[in-house]
Amino acid sequence: MTAPIESQEYRRKSDMENAVHIAEIARDVGYVRGKVESIERLVQDKYVTIDQFSPVRNIVYGMVGLILIAVIGALITLVIRK
Repeated sequence: MTAPIESQEYRRKSDMENAVHIAEIARDVGYVRGKVESIERLVQDKYVTIDQFSPVRNIVYGMVGLILIAVIGALITLVIRK
């Protein structure tokens, strides 16, 4: 007759352990939720969208292209003059 009592004690311990694990998981979920919210705020405040970035990219690419054309043109004129 001791088997059912041991089984009940084991269940009680198991339930208590599960309750502790659930509490730990809930705490961790709260921590992760806070981190995600802070990352969302950071992304909204500090990073730009593709629509906002594309004009800047086009300007930079255009300037780099002009510089490359100038360098290549200067090299060609040096070769032709000699």
